[in-house]
Amino acid sequence: SKLLGTFLLAVEALPRLRYGRGFSRLRREQQEAFLRFLENSWFGKLRQGFFGVKTFALLGYYGQDETWRELGYPGPRSDAPFYTLRKER
Repeated sequence: SKLLGTFLLAVEALPRLRYGRGFSRLRREQQEAFLRFLENSWFGKLRQGFFGVKTFALLGYYGQDETWRELGYPGPRSDAPFYTLRKER
């Protein structure tokens, strides 16, 4: 979690080198350009950080009941072995 926090601080600070202000104060197209830079960076740690944050964002989005309804996903099966084992504990 320290690593995630450090990466998010870097995401806020690094755009100052190019745009003169932090990520949260950039225009949308500048934010998108910066995120593309992170996604395709030659520096592996920036790329790893980007994909880590993206994974957390997608987990959060696809873990919501509202998203399941939009996608027509009924949710996890309550009769699946994993859920049955958890109930027995």
